[in-house]
Amino acid sequence: MFSQGEEENVVLDYFGKYKGHLVDIGANDGETFSNSRQLILNGWSADLYEPGPAFEKLEKLYKGNELVELHNVAIGSESGKGTLNVNSSHIKDDVGLLSTLHPEEMKRWQGLEYTQQEVDII
Repeated sequence: MFSQGEEENVVLDYFGKYKGHLVDIGANDGETFSNSRQLILNGWSADLYEPGPAFEKLEKLYKGNELVELHNVAIGSESGKGTLNVNSSHIKDDVGLLSTLHPEEMKRWQGLEYTQQEVDII
């Protein structure tokens, strides 16, 4: 199971053998707490968006998979450049699960350290 909780079972039960197209915003490394990984393994096509350092792992994971389009950009209300606040210490081997474009979101996770990375926003 890839999802954090039982989400994966709920999604798989709902869709059954259906194969569709999914969009995952903040796809991270493609496996850690992923709600899309098992659908992709089941034959779904996908657009995966990840602006942070985890994108490198995402590229390796889906290299050669013609059903998966990868986008190394953030999604925002305005296009341009922005500062992604990257945290990589939430869980073991974390690759940015608590990263955010919104500094006020970092207050929810006081005590964690963040680094800044400039990213493209669409």
